[in-house]
Amino acid sequence: MQPSVYSVPRQALEANLKAAAQTLPSGIWFAFFGTLLGLEREGHLIQGDDDVDIYVDVRHRDAALGALLDSGFEMTEDCAPDFAQFRRDVDGHETLLDLYFFEEIGDVITEKWNFKGPKRRPEHMLKVPRSLVFPIVWREFEGVQIALPGDPQGTCAWLYGPEWQTPRQKSVGYRIDILDGAPILRKTTLRERLSGLNKVYIRSRTRKLRDRVNGTDGD
Repeated sequence: MQPSVYSVPRQALEANLKAAAQTLPSGIWFAFFGTLLGLEREGHLIQGDDDVDIYVDVRHRDAALGALLDSGFEMTEDCAPDFAQFRRDVDGHETLLDLYFFEEIGDVITEKWNFKGPKRRPEHMLKVPRSLVFPIVWREFEGVQIALPGDPQGTCAWLYGPEWQTPRQKSVGYRIDILDGAPILRKTTLRERLSGLNKVYIRSRTRKLRDRVNGTDGD
């Protein structure tokens, strides 16, 4: 993943991550998807990313939501029991926090929202090997402890393939399919890249229009 035109300053996104880490109850969550990739590959969140991604144990869903609401995060989407999204203003920038709720089943943890979002179907369920995730480890990031899967590099390789350390453009340079519970990354065709660019442009314009309505500058 590398920058898209729909982006938030990295420092604002990192402030959002640190606020969430200091708010969520310990032991029920860990960074995942692009947030994990940035921390592991670059030591920071990815410049040009648009949200913070966190996995949360579904058994503690209510505790996580309550803690965030009590600390000033505003919920924008609640797709119980699979997903919830929060927003938070950081220095005039709207930052997003995505919570993906997982369930432990045998030697895997399952999660339904993942890369597919609202289009999720039973065959889209991720089945992350439990051995990659537990026990959770903690890493200090700018003075704040961030929870990570026990094998962060192995998890990045499982999510994004053996070339996970090579930046790719989000929503444009690749797409991820799911086969037997595992993500399969493949390069996009020209038609898919053009479609992805169009979608990213629409999202960028939507944010800028919303910022103007709210009286803020999203650039």
